[in-house]
Amino acid sequence: MRTSLSISFLITLSFLLGYARDLLVAWRYGGTWMADSFFVALLLPSFFENLLGITLRDAVIPYLYALRQKGLDILQQQFRRLQLFVWTTGFGVAAVVVLGATLWLKLLMPGWESKQISEFLWVFRLAGALIFVQTVLCFQTAVFNYAGRFVLPVTRTVLSNICAIGVLFYTGKSVGSVIAGILFGQFFLLAVMRFMLKKVLLTHHAVGDPLSSARPSLIIYLMPLLIVTFSQQICFVVERILCSYMAEGSIAKMSYAYRIAIIPMTLYIFSALSLIYPRLSLSWLRRQNEDFVQLLHYGVVLTLVFLAPAAVVLTSASSSVVTLLFQRGAFGPEQTIVTASLLSVYGFGPPAVGMTLFCGRILVLMGKGRQFAALAVLSALSIICIDIAVYDTYGVLGLAVSYVVCNWIQALISLILIARYVPTFQPWGSLVRWIGACLLVYCGVLITMTSNFGWMKLLLTCASVFAA
Repeated sequence: MRTSLSISFLITLSFLLGYARDLLVAWRYGGTWMADSFFVALLLPSFFENLLGITLRDAVIPYLYALRQKGLDILQQQFRRLQLFVWTTGFGVAAVVVLGATLWLKLLMPGWESKQISEFLWVFRLAGALIFVQTVLCFQTAVFNYAGRFVLPVTRTVLSNICAIGVLFYTGKSVGSVIAGILFGQFFLLAVMRFMLKKVLLTHHAVGDPLSSARPSLIIYLMPLLIVTFSQQICFVVERILCSYMAEGSIAKMSYAYRIAIIPMTLYIFSALSLIYPRLSLSWLRRQNEDFVQLLHYGVVLTLVFLAPAAVVLTSASSSVVTLLFQRGAFGPEQTIVTASLLSVYGFGPPAVGMTLFCGRILVLMGKGRQFAALAVLSALSIICIDIAVYDTYGVLGLAVSYVVCNWIQALISLILIARYVPTFQPWGSLVRWIGACLLVYCGVLITMTSNFGWMKLLLTCASVFAA
């Protein structure tokens, strides 16, 4: 209980600090090239954080469980090799980004002028160092989560946001100084967790009988997640490349809207998903089928509880949300209109993305990672093809629509796959009830905002009964 309360507090604090950071970015830079450059600086670190960091974290947890059942000696031996691999990979990727910064910028921002690229080069190189730090941090997080320790890893975003806010508030004229602040916060946590790592690893004891006679392989858990995450992140990068051909500030406006929409996603990933995934891994590896199915149902409901209400608020009240959060300083009414229209579309996405993340990890755990990887690649190709077809006509709004629609299709197919492999898992009743309830509330909010009819109370009552 104490751990849950601590995590909830830190997640809430991280949410508030993340909001404050984005608020200060909008206040300082508005929708200018400076704002674009801030989000471009974090583009590759974000890409590789998801590709190497979070993917590695989710693959390492079941791998460590399986190793521990083989004996402490095997765990220690393989852990040393795995740690060396993570540090080498993170450093190598960061070095490639830093040394090839000019080429990367020309590839990522083909619509920028040479002067803009040259002025931004050193900031981009500084941000490249984040790739190494984040990769190592996510690996250390996996070890802590495997040992049942969740509180310290959650402080990562808290420290990063505190440092960024301090820099923005006092010396925020330089985007590079903000990136340096983020880097300092994450490096500090890396050092603290590194000091505790060995003790945390060795204090976790065996949990039951050996799970299998086969030698566990990290590649079984890692490769499908790597392919899926790469596909998702490529879509994100392609969108930003296309935005570089649009009006100044397009990247910033899209990033503002997207970041608001993924706030509930971030909370979900680092709280609900982080807590339930180790239990699911252990339940599956120990062949506890009834417990596994119960956890599946619990995971689906938890995903909807976290993300469905957030989707209703973000889509139905997008203009109010953007005005409240960002409309001040250099961020004016015209920028609010564009950002709010994007948020009203992106707001539909969190439940689908959350369900995809949850289902994907379950499929990988069950040894069905190939199907999920193929589905993710197909979805990514669809998004990219639609983006290229519509960006010139519909601009950033067209990119947002294609992203959300394809994610919903992927989420539903993922659920169908799990229900096919686990016949006793039937999530459709919960899904229909939650979607129906959200639609009722959404319609009620729109009716209340556009008319004088007193239907809001009736609709909210129906929604609460329907969800229950």
